[in-house]
Amino acid sequence: IHEICRNEETSETDCKEIVENIEICEDIIIKEEREEEREEEVREEEREEEIREEEEEKLIHEICRNEKLQKQIVKKQQRILRSVKISSQKKKHQKQISSQKRKEKKKERKKSVSYTHLTLPTIYSVQISVVAVSLKKKNLIH
Repeated sequence: IHEICRNEETSETDCKEIVENIEICEDIIIKEEREEEREEEVREEEREEEIREEEEEKLIHEICRNEKLQKQIVKKQQRILRSVKISSQKKKHQKQISSQKRKEKKKERKKSVSYTHLTLPTIYSVQISVVAVSLKKKNLIH
């Protein structure tokens, strides 16, 4: 610029105009650089936002997975509780049946037994006398 302005053929107004044009160009370049910087900042913010969204999606997925696991655990606990309850009821029922059977056996033991069933063998000889009696009616004529 200085060389052009030093040249005798270049007028002062031309020099001023050249300097002004150069300044305008510098301003445009500075504005473009700032715009590029802003665009880069926006791209960086967008990348950060994408990363946040991905992390949020992962967290949501993990939460959902945990909720599913919790639901499965609750279902298993409920099945176990039902099983334990059924088992407990079965045991209680079996105890009732056993108790009823014991009561029935006690009742059977308390029944009286005939004397003949209680006769025990002995080393003593026993004599039984038998008498024959006729049970026919005789008609007496008068």
